[in-house]
Amino acid sequence: MRKLLICVVCALLSLSMRAGFIDGIRISGWDRPFVVTIDNEDVSMPATSCFVAGLSAGYYMVEVYESRSAFSDSVWKGRLIYSRRVYYNGIGTMDIRLDDRADTGVIRPGHGSSTFGKNVMSADVFEDFYQRMKDEPFSDGKNRLLTTALTGAAFTSAQCERLIDLYTFDDDKVEFLKLIYPNVVDKEAFFRVIDKLTFLSSRDKIRDFIQAYGGN
Repeated sequence: MRKLLICVVCALLSLSMRAGFIDGIRISGWDRPFVVTIDNEDVSMPATSCFVAGLSAGYYMVEVYESRSAFSDSVWKGRLIYSRRVYYNGIGTMDIRLDDRADTGVIRPGHGSSTFGKNVMSADVFEDFYQRMKDEPFSDGKNRLLTTALTGAAFTSAQCERLIDLYTFDDDKVEFLKLIYPNVVDKEAFFRVIDKLTFLSSRDKIRDFIQAYGGN
């Protein structure tokens, strides 16, 4: 994992950036606290702006979640408000404005999506859930755990990529994908999960299911 140097934007940092001394990605333009993950790694504490320095040139998956002001070591991660794979050239400051809705990639559940009103499962809760799924020996048991979780939580495609590897056979993986897809917040990235299937026929089944469901 690339080494990340994280700091919240402050007056001094802002002056330094204007002077051209710091390279990185700046996330701002939201009037409430948020937290940022890059490539599924938490890189900030709750704040209304964030600057991530020390990034080399390349593609990064940037996700921003609603949060609350931090009063303890525990960070609350709520609704996903931004999710996009971006390219940073490694030079200067790349601005991501959360209030520029035409360009931010703010997640909005599609028609009929059951993600409405649900928060993405936080990193610590997901790790607990992942272990429970891993400990369940049979696919039916895994699906019961998943169905229970889906009553109150949504998932990212990155989380689905990890979960699908807990299933052995393609038929079981297809069933898993049908269960979880309506509760995925970043459906534009779901193709990566589909690629985890072994057989082309299995991939076609899921694509047909998504088309019937309505897509994203």
